[in-house]
Amino acid sequence: MTLIQSFLFYAQEFEKTYRDDEWMRILPFFASDAVYEVQNISFACRVEGAQAILDAICRSVNGFDRRVGDRRIEVLAPPTQEGDEVHVQWAVTYSHGDHPPLRVAARTVARYENGRIVYLADVYEPGSDEVWKKWVEQVDPSLDPSYV
Repeated sequence: MTLIQSFLFYAQEFEKTYRDDEWMRILPFFASDAVYEVQNISFACRVEGAQAILDAICRSVNGFDRRVGDRRIEVLAPPTQEGDEVHVQWAVTYSHGDHPPLRVAARTVARYENGRIVYLADVYEPGSDEVWKKWVEQVDPSLDPSYV
């Protein structure tokens, strides 16, 4: 299995987990000492350790995604591999009631070692934070996408 195939399988399993809340399903994709970073946005963070990563993602999903309503992810370009890393350009669109949708774009970098993710980063495009904050302020200021 190529690294791109491994990442796409992880993404598929993540979406299943998003729907059914079975977070342990994705634990085997991560090395025990993996690092997850979110960059270029107000809820940026760095989380270390596979279980801590799952806990952080679950916190963000429960504090934001599941409270918003509709979430749609689109892959903007085919994933690429550079050495031991997979790069994916994507955008997410959130819809909530009668409010205009929120769409922000980012890229994910997943670095692999021995078949497991050792580093995962979601890097939001410049300007995403302002759009995000404005939308949340208008829709529901109690929405909390933070991971930690």
